[in-house]
Formats: sequence, structure tokens, C-alpha cells
Amino acid sequence: MIVSRHCFLIIEKPIATLVNLSAHPTILDGNNIQYSSDYIDSLRTNIERERGGMVIFVNGILGDAQFSTTERTIEKANEIGKLVANTILESERAKQRVMGTLNVSTITFTHPVSNTAILQLQQSGALDINLDDKNQISVDLKYVQIGRYTSLLTFPGEALTRLGLPIKYNMRGKYHLFIGLANASYGYFIPSDEFGQIPGRNTEERFSMDKYAGDEIKRVIDSSIK
Repeated sequence: MIVSRHCFLIIEKPIATLVNLSAHPTILDGNNIQYSSDYIDSLRTNIERERGGMVIFVNGILGDAQFSTTERTIEKANEIGKLVANTILESERAKQRVMGTLNVSTITFTHPVSNTAILQLQQSGALDINLDDKNQISVDLKYVQIGRYTSLLTFPGEALTRLGLPIKYNMRGKYHLFIGLANASYGYFIPSDEFGQIPGRNTEERFSMDKYAGDEIKRVIDSSIK
């Protein structure tokens, strides 16, 4: 006769905290010559001190999102990180247990790269991107559903707010995680009607693969998660 015994371990303290936040870590500017994760260091330290476990930080819809401040000091970065950490800790009062089946699906996005600067950098070997003979990239996004209430999407670059928020709101369930710069980093994704229309802004357009890449990736995602 074989006797099998099962032991269940109940953990009282958190193992980890996943923080999904939409804000560039750019409080410090080019005058800082030290290694730093900007406000994220203070955010992580304060949560780990209060909750225990480790903090995993992942970007959200951050293409045009950053904290509004003119102070570019480590002290200000630490202050903002602590403020965000306290807000996250306070939100635990409304926490809800997530249960249900884990489902993972793949969304494939294929689109031509028309930005000549990106094409030249790729041809010179400065960029590591996979282009076919039509100068198209192809990348997989992951869409994860946990039970009825929680969904997660990986996004291969930096979505601007007017593109990312409608995608996020269309995801299933009550709680949505939009993970930017995941699986790949193919620059900025901008709604075509906003492309080149913001006076004084050129960084986002300069590092975008194509004017219509944002529209197309939204169409592909929306049709896949209906």
C-alpha cells in the first residue's frame, strides 16, 4: 500500500509586487552621470520595505507620459518614487483575489517600415530588427486572460496615450495590464491623425517605423481580443 501525503504552504507575506506604470523614468536629465533607475529605485525600495518580497516594474502606455516637474535632481526622483509607492500601498485596501483559468494567446503584427533613417541604421548593422524582403517587420504580442477579471497585453514599443488607452479599455475584464516595450522595441506607435501634428515634437515621429503603424496595430489587437 502506498500512502500519499500532501502539504500546502500558506504564505502570509507577499512574494512579489508587479507594478505596471505609465511614466518615463526621466526626472533626471543629461547632467546626471551616475547609474540610476530614476524614480523607480525609490518606488521599489519603499514598497519592498513595507510589503516585503520583491518589486517587478514594467512599463505601461508611456510614449508621451512623464511626471511634470522642473526639478532634475535625485532628491526629486526619490520624492516622486516614494509618492507613487505610497499610492500603490494605499490601493491595497481595495485588493481582490484573482482566480480562474490562465489563457495565453498570440497576436501577430506585420507592417512595413517606411522610415528611411531606421532602414539605413538596419542596413548598416546598427539596429537588430528582422525585416523581410519587403522591409516588413513581424512580431508576436501576447494576450493573457486570468479568469474573468484580469487581462494583460504585451506591446512591442511605446504607445502614445491616444493609441494605448483605447486598446486598454477594450481589453476584457475589470483589471487591465498594458505592458509596453515587451517582446520587442520598435519605437513609437502614434495615431495617424496625430502624426506630425504636434508643434515642436519630433522625437516620437523620428523613431516611428511608419505613420500608419499605430492604426494598424490597434486594428489587429482589437480584432483579436473581441
